[in-house]
Amino acid sequence: MSRCDLHVLSRHSKRPPEWILRRLGVPESYTSPEDVYLRARAAGMDFVTITDRDSIEGALSIAGRPGAFISAKVTTLFPDGVRAMVLVWDLTEEQFREIDDVRRDIFALRDYLRDRRLAHGVPHPFHGEDGRLAVEHFEKLLLLFDVFEVRNGLRSPLADEVLAICLASLTPDVMARLAELHGIAPSGETPWRKSVF
Repeated sequence: MSRCDLHVLSRHSKRPPEWILRRLGVPESYTSPEDVYLRARAAGMDFVTITDRDSIEGALSIAGRPGAFISAKVTTLFPDGVRAMVLVWDLTEEQFREIDDVRRDIFALRDYLRDRRLAHGVPHPFHGEDGRLAVEHFEKLLLLFDVFEVRNGLRSPLADEVLAICLASLTPDVMARLAELHGIAPSGETPWRKSVF
């Protein structure tokens, strides 16, 4: 089985979610893309990517290295303005520009990613980017997306465990109720079966 850390930031991720860090001008990471690459390979990763927030600069700087590919952590918005994140893997520069055009609408972003068959997933869905993520937003994420991050080294292991239990507890009936409640058709043929990373 091949190994790859699918959620890694470099110094090109310049806008942290915490307001105080933004005010102080502190980036989300100080790690150089080269260090990300070398550490990942030293840790036995077969493939390496960088998922900087709304940027592919870090990923582009290592793109020519063996096993490296371009990815990004995309900020998107629900209709009520609440922010969520979506990781998008193995994309081109042109696709990133197109994503930037649609990312302010989570439904348009999801449709774009599905239509282009781009691999994508939701990182840390219990950790809202602006402190406004509510249960209804999480339920909508469950309807819109099929892949979720259940192991994040920067977040609480308890939150990861609770998320894994939530995802494993989904059933066709639960998804049907959520679809009716929110008026969103669930993604995929078996939307109660989520993939995790």
